[in-house]
Amino acid sequence: AVGEVSSKLGGMLSYVLMENAFSEFVGGILKDLGITQVDYVSSAMATSLLVLDPETRDNTAVLIDVGYITSTVSVVKGDGLLSLASFSMGGGNIAGDLALALEIPFKEAEKLKRKVILSLSASDEDVYEIATDSGVKSFPAKQVNEMVTYRIKIIAKAIKKCLDLAGVTYPDYIPYSLTGGGIAFIRGVKDILSQELSRSIEVVAPPMPQVDKPNLSSAWGVLDLAINNEKPEKKGFFARLFK
Repeated sequence: AVGEVSSKLGGMLSYVLMENAFSEFVGGILKDLGITQVDYVSSAMATSLLVLDPETRDNTAVLIDVGYITSTVSVVKGDGLLSLASFSMGGGNIAGDLALALEIPFKEAEKLKRKVILSLSASDEDVYEIATDSGVKSFPAKQVNEMVTYRIKIIAKAIKKCLDLAGVTYPDYIPYSLTGGGIAFIRGVKDILSQELSRSIEVVAPPMPQVDKPNLSSAWGVLDLAINNEKPEKKGFFARLFK
């Protein structure tokens, strides 16, 4: 504040490490393509900067990005990360569970997953129907919902473990933000996660028309960060378009 006097000034540094093997592998591919100047950014950080507004980040935020086979849990503060953890599980595991339990092809299991409504109190007579190459197939909705719910609870336990390991204290009233294409589209998933994590859950996506879908958060977050970090004299079509 103006007029305040202090002998100390504190701050917090946020950084993300990258394995040399990864940069050497990707850098080698880009070099063969004639690209020698490369900047590496954290997709988790880029996503949080895009889908979470500054006020939310300043209050400390938790961003849960559940993908198809990999999920990331980020604790965000301001323009940095307090914690970042990942685990190998996502929406693909749900389709895998359905394929194994119902003895159907993975392609059909993926179609079935998209039909699921977990907020539906299914009876023994309710069914989900999907179109296949051999015709329409029906599956008991109650059984399918139970299998999907079970996997989501396992994912919730992994999320909780990531947050416990983070060791970050934040107000109880702060909701968790869910993004990614793994489970965010499943109707009723927020209620299950909220119950398992003891927090309210809100789905977040890029705040832009036509791409405001959670499965696009990571890709557009990286693109947005790349555009914003580009030097003015080098701004191309996308930079001019979005600015």
